[in-house]
Amino acid sequence: MIILRSKKYSGYSEANPGGNEYFNAQVVNSTVLDPLDKGLKIIDDSGIKLPEKTEQKLDNIKSLAREMRKYLDEENEKEYSDTDSGRLPVSDADLEKAKTSGVIQRRPDNGMWGIIAIQKKLWWRSSYSSRESALKSLRAYEMHKHSGH
Repeated sequence: MIILRSKKYSGYSEANPGGNEYFNAQVVNSTVLDPLDKGLKIIDDSGIKLPEKTEQKLDNIKSLAREMRKYLDEENEKEYSDTDSGRLPVSDADLEKAKTSGVIQRRPDNGMWGIIAIQKKLWWRSSYSSRESALKSLRAYEMHKHSGH
């Protein structure tokens, strides 16, 4: 589950300039494990006597779901460095340019527009087809950051 390598995902991108933040484990829990738990509870609450093999399979599913939640919780508590999460380091020249002319610059890896996180000395993961798209994402990030969420 390599997607869990990044503790937080910030959804500021050209396709989603409004963005959102969530923990990866929350996504797996809400889209996979929570519905699974609801379905298992319905079966348990129904009072229907199931064949022994079916009961064994349900017990295996419950055990797997418990282990998966435990794993996700443990992964979510780990701190990963930014280089572990695949962010491109910023060169000294690009960093100086960002400090003087702004954090939105052309990315060296793909020539598209990108945003530099000056304090971390890393590029944001997203690339943008226009400077305006990058600016929209940066504004959405700043608005969200200062909204107290």
